[in-house]
Amino acid sequence: MREIDNIKRVENLISHAVQDFELNLKGISVLTEAATGPYFVTPLIAAIAGASTVIAVTSDSKYGRAIDISNYVNELALRFGVRDQVFVTAEPAHIYANESDLITNLGFVRPINKMFIQKLKKNTAISLMCEPWEYRNEDVDTEACNIYDIAVAGTNESHQKLKIFRYVGMTALKILLQSEIEVFRSKILIIGSGVFGDEIEFVLNQNGAHVIRINPSSAMEAKEHLANSDAIVLAEHHEKQCLIGGDTGIPCKWLEDAGILVVHICGEVNLNKKEQNKIRIYPNLIANMGYMSVATDYVGPKPVVDLHTAGLKVGELLIRNQREYLDTGKAISKAVASGLALAIQNS
Repeated sequence: MREIDNIKRVENLISHAVQDFELNLKGISVLTEAATGPYFVTPLIAAIAGASTVIAVTSDSKYGRAIDISNYVNELALRFGVRDQVFVTAEPAHIYANESDLITNLGFVRPINKMFIQKLKKNTAISLMCEPWEYRNEDVDTEACNIYDIAVAGTNESHQKLKIFRYVGMTALKILLQSEIEVFRSKILIIGSGVFGDEIEFVLNQNGAHVIRINPSSAMEAKEHLANSDAIVLAEHHEKQCLIGGDTGIPCKWLEDAGILVVHICGEVNLNKKEQNKIRIYPNLIANMGYMSVATDYVGPKPVVDLHTAGLKVGELLIRNQREYLDTGKAISKAVASGLALAIQNS
């Protein structure tokens, strides 16, 4: 199980983030997850910000055993002086749905489906710890939220106090350096659209790389650059066509012949085990489309601490607005007006 390397620094990061976002959860009960590594922090942030009760759902996974996660979170909660507020459980999150005011969309809490939403109290809010374009319909049923008048909003990761996507660029930079790609005066291909590709391109350019950006819909255009490039970074979170393999992606043989390093942040690839073993690719375990193979916690805990504090603040705004205005639509619009929350656009 992955633990926090520098607990004192994380404690300071949480304290600063709670102050910076003016997070105040007094009178609010929170249902979130307890996970591993920096993802231990979410229930601790909520408790430090004054939440009356924090129910932190955990489970056995490839990252750690539920019992170990529970013991570690309880140990940290005791250290941070919030042990009485934090309750860690391996029971399904929906059991606690009607006891909670603020729900996060984090892994062990999901799926937040219609059955889950039907159990929620009036004036409950669901906060997405991501921007609306990143969430998946199977994780949060926003249509059911509309039907049952539950406030839900995303978190503006580009907010001046966050700039979370910059860490995607920093993640690519760190992987390249640790893979002995110098970056400075190196030729690096990026296949990725939108903010992920933009931030990786910005960070690599700032560090002296010669960057060639390729549209995901034209991945085969990489062929002319492969032989003379040092690495290729895949970072596509929107388009679903294959970037490597399949009918539209770069053939594995091209990558094998070029001996080029492939860094997979996100994006669809179609490689069998034999093909993957023939190319230099990081990491070894490639995430499915819509998920990240390497997330921003790769560079350190700060992006997780800041984003989850901001996401909890979005939830706080939704709840306090609902309590004041008794109108879910107005609660959402007021939260969006703060600049930190983003509205969900249902199709």
